[in-house]
Amino acid sequence: MKQLNFPSTPSLRSATNRCVVITSFGFTLIELLIAAAIGGVILVGGARVIVSNIKAEASQESVRRLRDTWGRINYLMDTEIGEASTAVVSGSTLTLTLPNGSTIAYSRSGTDLQRTGPPINDNGSLGAGSGTSTLAENVSSFTPSAANSRDPVYTMTLTDSRGTTYTGLSSAARTRIQSYPTN
Repeated sequence: MKQLNFPSTPSLRSATNRCVVITSFGFTLIELLIAAAIGGVILVGGARVIVSNIKAEASQESVRRLRDTWGRINYLMDTEIGEASTAVVSGSTLTLTLPNGSTIAYSRSGTDLQRTGPPINDNGSLGAGSGTSTLAENVSSFTPSAANSRDPVYTMTLTDSRGTTYTGLSSAARTRIQSYPTN
């Protein structure tokens, strides 16, 4: 049997006088462990960033939903305040008197903001009779005020199940009651 010796590759002789060639291809165990540790640190850091982004996005989504709810309520109230001839604040209740004599009252009952007055038809007009409807749930505060019967304003704080709050203040310039001629 003929032995092959490669001058550039180290070799060992075994007990049977065979030549075993040691190559330097691949990674050692230490190199693999170091690479795994570095990869683990990178994965943990990446996971923390992803979790942080998910929490921030959930918080922003909560604020967006509360702001949308506030916007819908504010639009309805501003529209009805604009149609009213007078507004009276009694405690935490805002009562609007419409030109036809009917009244609409906004008040907080527990954690619900309620509207009591003529129902709103599908076409947006006011119907006959009176009823109470819940405009929003989880209302932390509803504070109406009026310097006079023509300039009501209100502050409302909405809270969601995550504990996120959104407070909105109506604008007196937008909610100014229309004046009707008395002649």
